[in-house]
Amino acid sequence: MGLELRHLQALIAVSEEGSISRAARRLHVGQPALSRSIAQLEREIGARLFDRTSAGATLTTTGEAYLVRASRAISAFDLAVQPPESVGTVIVGYVWSALGSLTNTVFETWNATKPQEQLMLKRFASRTSGVESGEADLGIVRQGIASVSFSSSLFGEARVVALSQRHRLADRPELALSDLSDDIIVLDIMSGTTTMDLWPAHTRPFSRPIECGSVDEWNHHVSLGHGIGITAESTPHMHPYPGIVYVPMKATTPRIEVFCIWDSPHLTPVATEFCAMVRTVHKHQLTSKSEPS
Repeated sequence: MGLELRHLQALIAVSEEGSISRAARRLHVGQPALSRSIAQLEREIGARLFDRTSAGATLTTTGEAYLVRASRAISAFDLAVQPPESVGTVIVGYVWSALGSLTNTVFETWNATKPQEQLMLKRFASRTSGVESGEADLGIVRQGIASVSFSSSLFGEARVVALSQRHRLADRPELALSDLSDDIIVLDIMSGTTTMDLWPAHTRPFSRPIECGSVDEWNHHVSLGHGIGITAESTPHMHPYPGIVYVPMKATTPRIEVFCIWDSPHLTPVATEFCAMVRTVHKHQLTSKSEPS
């Protein structure tokens, strides 16, 4: 026997009513039928979900954990059966450089093929790209975020060094972390992807870093030569800035992981499709770059 929607509905109803008899009345089914549904679900997952007493039914620890999954599944099903026009605009938040060179292709392709659920890109000054505050439906981030419910890795991204065009290293074809030991590092502590832990202890810059709280402030310090920055290779696509040049880092430099995050189970179907499209466009871009010109 496979799981069916009625099994999850039974679990949720009994957990909320605290009684199989009351849950049966709520679902308009007989009490024996509802008891069988709960028993079938417990056999299917191999664990007891309720402690049953004369006073009613209460969730076990396993039941509490499984209830979260069941609620998400029901929410995703409810969204799937809604008419397309009910989805509307999906706000995709970002704080630093969105999807870099992939951004336009992903958004144009999505909006051309899914007219009933248009994507809108919006920049936020928050670590969660507007997701935690509820201002964005999906967020693009470059660090793990523990405070949101869902995340999916999209791709890994190379790093570049951001330098004033007058910097002594501005003409180098590529740079390693060890080349930067004598420099002051500019860190965006709100949404940046670089910390001093990026360097091995024996090559870590000696000077105290300059800490700032926004992309604009970071660009300002770098362009004036107050220090140098290490950032994602997507930054020049979204934040070109007068007086700054970007030098690729060696392939041995740790890459940056790009994530899509969201906080509502209702958005899981849309988020899953969005993530799949991003990965497809990214793979196509890599293939195009590897082909001989």
